[in-house]
Amino acid sequence: MHYGSLIQIERADTKYFDYGFIDSHLHLDLFENPKAIIEKSLNNNLSFLLTAGSNRESNIKNISISDGKNVFVAVGISPDFYQDYFDISDLFKYKQVIAVGEIGLDTTIDTPLDKQLDIFKKQIEIAKEKEVPVIIHSRGALDKVVNILEEANVKRAVFHFFEGDINIARSLAKKGYKISIPVKLNSKKKIIVKELEIENLLFETDAPVAGEFPWDVIELYNYASKVRGKDINDIKDAIFNNFREYFYI
Repeated sequence: MHYGSLIQIERADTKYFDYGFIDSHLHLDLFENPKAIIEKSLNNNLSFLLTAGSNRESNIKNISISDGKNVFVAVGISPDFYQDYFDISDLFKYKQVIAVGEIGLDTTIDTPLDKQLDIFKKQIEIAKEKEVPVIIHSRGALDKVVNILEEANVKRAVFHFFEGDINIARSLAKKGYKISIPVKLNSKKKIIVKELEIENLLFETDAPVAGEFPWDVIELYNYASKVRGKDINDIKDAIFNNFREYFYI
């Protein structure tokens, strides 16, 4: 497969980074000018962005605009693009690729569930082979997704735009999984931000699909600081460490 002018890069030594904010899930490929979005994110004290793929085109574009220093990539085929499935293994030669995602199951779309299951399981095996986390897309299928992860003995999974409640979040956290909460909060997500142990959390915007811009994630840090009664720098440092330690960067 030909990937045009994509280049391999070396990872940065992140021990020299300031503890900035992190948007753990967005789609830079969907912005009209992703380079400008990255630049403004860095100017707003974001240290890391993790941009996720959904189809062949988005995966390739995300790799082309990432640097492996501040911007990292999850590659994957989401449930609604099952017909676009290809073997993503070769994309791991690019050092900015640190996860498989977003992948999973979605009962709210027309894609046949058997097709979704097929590509979900194939991509889980790739993640295990490459020893990277999976970024989970789950809509109305949380129990089934968790069962599949357990059957496959997946050790690291991030539940993007988490749809469950605090009890399910705690159950998943005990399995070693991370709960990623978006800027757009409902009552269930507010409880999770307030009560779930901080070491189990990540914050995201899902921009521009759900959120608007990656720097809007700072609103969520401020909210967490308020409801948890913690200094925002403590929240920032905790999320920073969660991200680095989970993705081995």
